[in-house]
Amino acid sequence: MRNVKKIATQILSDNLLELMRLANNISPTQLSKETGIPQATIHRILKDPDANPTISTINQLTTFFNVPFDALLGNGEFFHSQHFVISKVPVIPWGSIQTFKAHSIDETMKLYVLVETETDRHDLFALTSTQSLSPRFPVGTTLIIDPVKIPEDGNLVLVTYKTFGNSVVRELILNGPKAQLLSLQDEEKIEIMDKNTEIRGVIIKAIFNYEN
Repeated sequence: MRNVKKIATQILSDNLLELMRLANNISPTQLSKETGIPQATIHRILKDPDANPTISTINQLTTFFNVPFDALLGNGEFFHSQHFVISKVPVIPWGSIQTFKAHSIDETMKLYVLVETETDRHDLFALTSTQSLSPRFPVGTTLIIDPVKIPEDGNLVLVTYKTFGNSVVRELILNGPKAQLLSLQDEEKIEIMDKNTEIRGVIIKAIFNYEN
């Protein structure tokens, strides 16, 4: 039984090390700060064959790395069956959308999320949904925005109105002579895209916050 436990702990340790490597080689100290897990607990998982982390700790880790439980507790098939890296994506205020620049991640930024991507991306950014996006996106949902993806019909896009400087999320409709924007709250409200509207990016992922 003890040997089985040691094997399980080693699997957990190996998987955690791999996730840390994929996340730009995040250190145990930084991981502790970002997750709220005591640094001693993280070191124990990585080094101690008798470590027995709680489900709560495992959940905190999977939430932070944005991966399923299998990524930590499985036998490594998760990493072998998927080709991805974990990109560090800054969460910016809605008021900073117009001034945000790609590749402008600053290590002093206090808030960011880790997202699985096919390649290491430094141009993505994230927004936290507000009441105006409910019920499609509950308050607190993290929206991952790709500013270089070419929008397609039916995509949810981030649109900025140049005159007022405000930004909203709309569904893009391309099946007519002119691109149209459909409101998420009122399906009868459709706008025609014009020179005053600019698509800032496509929503490629939503990370729901079930604690709200």
